Amino acid sequence: MAGAARRAGVETQVLDLCLADNPQLALAECLARAQPELVGLSLRNTDDCFWPSAAWFVPQLQETMAAVRRLTDAPVVLGGSVSRSSPASLSSMLRPIYGIRGDGEQAVVDLYSAIRGQGNSSGFPG
Repeated sequence: MAGAARRAGVETQVLDLCLADNPQLALAECLARAQPELVGLSLRNTDDCFWPSAAWFVPQLQETMAAVRRLTDAPVVLGGSVSRSSPASLSSMLRPIYGIRGDGEQAVVDLYSAIRGQGNSSGFPG
């Protein structure tokens, strides 16, 4: 997604919270530095797919979504492979402004253009 956005001339930054020692601090620092016009959150799995632990990842994403909303007024778009399998339930729990289902390389560029007043925010694939 970031590569497609960059090729379209959109300045992007990627933050992988899985690699951060302190995810909340890393998020705060990144958003303060970037001053984004659009924030994308991606979730690959809703759980660890391991029956003994049955770890569910949505509460962490809810915390991340709440932190993003505290730290920036930029609209949030939710995507990732999990958005294909349960978009309605995730949307009701996370309430993103936008969601991209399926391949989002062109959709995120179109959405960004629409947010900047250079297109329509509906009617494009994804």
